[in-house]
Amino acid sequence: MKLPILYKLTSTGKIQEWCIGTERNKIIVIQGQVDGKKQEYVEVISKGKNIGRANETTSIQQAEFEAQAKWDKKHKKDYHLTIEDCKSKGKIANQGGYLPMLAQSYEKHAKKHLKYPCYVQPKLDGLRCIATKTEEGVKLWFRSGKEITTMAHIVKDLDIIMEVGDIYDGELYKHGGDFNTFTGAIRANKNLKSEILDQIKYHIYDVPRIKGLTEKDSYEKRMLSLLEIESVKSLKLVSTKRINNFEEAMELYKVFIEQGYEGIMFRNIDMPYEQKRSYNLLKYKEFIDDEFIIIGAEEGKGILAGHIGAFICKIEANRVLDNIGGKTYKFNSVEGTVKAKMMGKTSYLKHLFNHPEEYMGKPLTIKYQNLSKDGVPRFPVGKTIRFDK
Repeated sequence: MKLPILYKLTSTGKIQEWCIGTERNKIIVIQGQVDGKKQEYVEVISKGKNIGRANETTSIQQAEFEAQAKWDKKHKKDYHLTIEDCKSKGKIANQGGYLPMLAQSYEKHAKKHLKYPCYVQPKLDGLRCIATKTEEGVKLWFRSGKEITTMAHIVKDLDIIMEVGDIYDGELYKHGGDFNTFTGAIRANKNLKSEILDQIKYHIYDVPRIKGLTEKDSYEKRMLSLLEIESVKSLKLVSTKRINNFEEAMELYKVFIEQGYEGIMFRNIDMPYEQKRSYNLLKYKEFIDDEFIIIGAEEGKGILAGHIGAFICKIEANRVLDNIGGKTYKFNSVEGTVKAKMMGKTSYLKHLFNHPEEYMGKPLTIKYQNLSKDGVPRFPVGKTIRFDK
């Protein structure tokens, strides 16, 4: 099976080509710049799924199913069927909407790209949402370009303050509590109870287009135009502070963490709105390190087949784990587990895969961002195995 080639316009104006197909139980991906050197990746599907059930698949059927799913995912984002579509649609997501500006890492890029004074904001943990207004009215969009159809209360309020041609950028968010339990339903555009919807607000932190200003105008100019607008019930302007140095930023960072936010965002004052991952927008958040005993492992996929993909570690009953903001979480009498993708060179990951006796039962240092409501580390990454213990 061979699926149609997809094309993507890169931030440098080049056209990227991506092709996927199968040969029996192998998924083959070929990608690279058009008329340039291509890379090939092969993933072997060793067995089917749902064995013994009505929907049982063979390894060949499963390979075709997964290849189609990967193709669909690319096509729903910013990949197109023709080079012409790729060039004409440009920065508009394939399903619609408007591609948002994404952040780079503070640790990697602040020294070269951040200019003081600058603006900082708390880093939210919600669902990215772009709001556009045309002659047809206001529409909300996920980062992928899929339309959000269940937030009628927010659309109604935005229609009051937005002008035709305006574009707002922010997140659907409910600060504190259990917002993450609703994100799956929101992504699937499932209807939520009115008492839940009333708690979800649109937190706005940028405006690519407003009152005749466009992406080329500075962040400061665009946001000052938004500040003139009186907030309405379901809308909230994200707190934005001007700071002169890193020390001032860290004072605010401590406040944000204590308030339950997950980090801090830095924005250059004169930055334009760029529909890509930008060096003018940087994210900063601290991580926690802790050790967990390895009790299992998973093989990597694609080019990491035959290598360690992730370790499964035990969280002992009654163990106390650190959370951000100096808080802690104590497990109850039931054990838990955490699965962490492993860092390291491919040669090292391959060696570990072939020698499980070396790591089984050893402590793995895991870096994680914070804890879920159940006390499980979020965004865990395996750093080092303590072979001396």
